Amino acid sequence: MFREVKHKIGVWVMCLTMSLKSQFQYRSSFVLKCFVMFITYFCEYISTLFLISKVSDINKWSKYEIMLIYGMATVAYAMSRLMLCGINNIPRQLKNGKFLMKLIRPESDLFCAMIEEIPVDRLGQVLLGLLIIIYSCVRNFSSTSIFWLVVFLATGTVIYSAIFIITASVSFWIINSRELLGIFTHGTLRAIVYPITIYSRILQEIFTYLVPVAFISYYPAIVILNKEGDHTVIKLVIFLVVALMWGIAKLAWTMGIKKYEGAGG
Repeated sequence: MFREVKHKIGVWVMCLTMSLKSQFQYRSSFVLKCFVMFITYFCEYISTLFLISKVSDINKWSKYEIMLIYGMATVAYAMSRLMLCGINNIPRQLKNGKFLMKLIRPESDLFCAMIEEIPVDRLGQVLLGLLIIIYSCVRNFSSTSIFWLVVFLATGTVIYSAIFIITASVSFWIINSRELLGIFTHGTLRAIVYPITIYSRILQEIFTYLVPVAFISYYPAIVILNKEGDHTVIKLVIFLVVALMWGIAKLAWTMGIKKYEGAGG
C-alpha cells in the first residue's frame, strides 16, 4: 500500500510540475491568475478582519485566535481544490459520456479524475492562508504548536477532500449536482472561518456530526492554542474523523462507479 501511495504522489507531483511548466509559458497570465486568486480571498479576509476588530473577543476567542481558524480553513480548502479540482468536471463528463475514458486507463478512475485538472492559481490562496496563520500566531508559537499545525493542516485537507469526493459521487445518481458540490465545499468554508460556538446548538451539531467540517479548523485550533478541553480526546477524534470520512468517500465513489452505466445506459 505504501508503494502505491508513493507512486500516486509521484504521479501527482509530476502532473503539477507539468502544469506549472505549461503555465510558465505565459508567465504574465500565470502571475495575474495567482494574484487575482490571492486578492479575491484577501478581500474576504479583510472584511472578516474588519468585523471582528470591532469587538475584544467572540465567545472567548480573540481576534488572533479567530485568524488562526480562518487561515487553517483557507489552506485546507485551497489544498483540496488544488488536488481535486478535476472532480468538478464529473457531472458534465457523466452527461456527455467522457467519464467512460477514465475507466479504461491504467490508473484508478478516482485518481484520473484528481489529476485531470490542477489549478495552480490556487497556490495564491494557499499562500494567503499561510500568511494569515503566521500573522495570527507569530507571537506565541512553540515547536509543539508548529508540529500540530502541520499535522492538522494535513488532516483538514483530507477531510475537505473527502467531502469533495462524497458530493461528486452523488453525480452518479443525480447528474446535475454541481450546486450541491458548491454548498458542501465553498459554502461550508464560509461557516468554519469562525468558532462554531457562535452558531446555534443545531448548527454546531451539524458541523460536528453530520458534515464534520469543525474538525478542519475549530477543534484543531483548540489544541494548537492550548485552550480548554481534553486535547488527547480531541486529537483522537480528529484522526478517527479523517479515517471515517475517507472511508465513506471511497465507499460512495465505489458505489457510484458500480451504478454508472455509461452515457447511453
